[in-house]
Amino acid sequence: MNTSAQSSSSFVFQIPLLLSVDRVESAEMEQNQIEIFQGEVSEEYKQHTARTIQRELEEMQSNPCDDFKCLALESNPRYWQFAIRGPKGTEFAGGIYHGQVKIPEEYPKEPPVLSLLTENGRFKTQTMRDALLALITLLPRYPNDKSGSVEYDKEERRRLATESREAAPIFGTDDFRS
Repeated sequence: MNTSAQSSSSFVFQIPLLLSVDRVESAEMEQNQIEIFQGEVSEEYKQHTARTIQRELEEMQSNPCDDFKCLALESNPRYWQFAIRGPKGTEFAGGIYHGQVKIPEEYPKEPPVLSLLTENGRFKTQTMRDALLALITLLPRYPNDKSGSVEYDKEERRRLATESREAAPIFGTDDFRS
């Protein structure tokens, strides 16, 4: 396949979209982030990550799901490829959507990055604005228990929404709250 044609039709949705929230001054926060991302990952932690990844792969193989397939690359088990089926009873039914997973050396302390590569008519993710808007639209949806999401009742979600305003002073300004 022509790579230029492939890249022009690919959509990449990076999950999770990480926002650092800290109660320290911005200069101190930037320094903390620099230390985190420039720090060396110990050999012991790399082995821990490898064992964690292996356990997760074995669990998926021993308890397969009809809705997705996921395989690690033999050359690098921190890079996976996946295919998911479009949900039954939706306009996505019958579709097969491909993507990749990049697992950082710091996993599970740092989350994996999922990229959806197949055009799907659901997400427009060419810009950060589009990715953030897509994330916002996912919040009020109530998926079935297969999704890996947590299911709190509405009152608990309201309480967490209120608490979130206090946890992020930059985004908790009166202008942003309205």
